[in-house]
Amino acid sequence: AVIQHSEPINLQINGAPAVRYTVTASNLLQEYDCDPPAASIDIVAMQGFSNATIAVFMVLAEQQTDRSISRGTIDDIIASLCRTPGD
Repeated sequence: AVIQHSEPINLQINGAPAVRYTVTASNLLQEYDCDPPAASIDIVAMQGFSNATIAVFMVLAEQQTDRSISRGTIDDIIASLCRTPGD
């Protein structure tokens, strides 16, 4: 397998600092016909709430299959992250 990762991307989620990384894997071992030949995982870490210092969100997506979602859809999922108002 070939693993690559992006440089960190700094962003804001409702005014809170966050960081995003994208990791891609290609030439994956396909043990079964349904195994994808490639995949990506987008990881976003941000300031947590209450007792959690950090909150981490991940989007895992198959690549190069008919089940793949687009980078644009992954970006939309990341863009939908928001902090909920406290009590």
